[in-house]
Amino acid sequence: MRKNINIKSKLFPVLIAVVVCISAFFTATGKWHEIYSFFGLSENTVFVSSEGISVHFIDVGQGDCALILTPESSVLIDSGEREYSASVINYLRAQGVTKLNFIIVSHPHSDHMGGMSFIIDEFGADFIIIPRMNDSLVPTTSAFLRLLDSIEDNGTEVIWAKSGMVFELCGNSRMDILAPLKEYERFNDNSVVMRFVHDAGSFLFTGDIESESENDLANSGLDISADVLKVAHHGSLTSSTAKFLNAVGGRYAVITVGSPNPYNHPRDEVLNRLVNRNYEILRTDLHGNIIFDLSADGFIVHVQKGNDVYE
Repeated sequence: MRKNINIKSKLFPVLIAVVVCISAFFTATGKWHEIYSFFGLSENTVFVSSEGISVHFIDVGQGDCALILTPESSVLIDSGEREYSASVINYLRAQGVTKLNFIIVSHPHSDHMGGMSFIIDEFGADFIIIPRMNDSLVPTTSAFLRLLDSIEDNGTEVIWAKSGMVFELCGNSRMDILAPLKEYERFNDNSVVMRFVHDAGSFLFTGDIESESENDLANSGLDISADVLKVAHHGSLTSSTAKFLNAVGGRYAVITVGSPNPYNHPRDEVLNRLVNRNYEILRTDLHGNIIFDLSADGFIVHVQKGNDVYE
């Protein structure tokens, strides 16, 4: 009599053995990102900072979204458009985020906050930092009204951004709110400007500020220097003035931008200014997600496009 053989039961131990062998190889070589590519798993689970402190510039096309993680805090800066909300939520989950401590909405344009209401509904947030604007500039878009509803429904406390505010994130890192310095007539100039400071280096988040706010910051006497500059307004000609870039200094310029886009961002003139000041330029349209892994010795930069991860 022919016996019925359960092929699955025979193959399962073999598959386990193969997985163990492959895992051992990648662990030994330190190339864990390759095992994720090998098995087609989500690349978003790759990055775990050695000391639990990292800064992520998340690719949301022609928009802004950044994440700061410390052992005690999670901070989301902008969200991109509504269409990216699901991918941002998945990215945050993959990084182990279960609750947001701070949200910063640099300014209420949809490419910066269009998906924020969905993110708040998913994770909740203790505090949201937003700029106070002249009543004539306060938007009445559906995205902004959804955001206000989510803030109320989730009991998120609103903090109106004011220059001089300092928020401690952990023993060796903090957020300094630098701007807006006043109420501006131009919408973008009212963007929240925040400097994240850590022993390993500093990051300047600029929203969409334009030349007037940049000039005020350069003349303010505030410390606006940074190792990493989030280039204002996606590399538009209205921003990244020579005086401002000279005051910031820095090693890396991160441009959050979609490709193609109808605005020709980033503009060649801005790229030339950055190159002339010896910035290493990183772009979300070219490199995807850009991650800075911070430690006491400095930071390591990862760029992540699809399943490809590079240092």
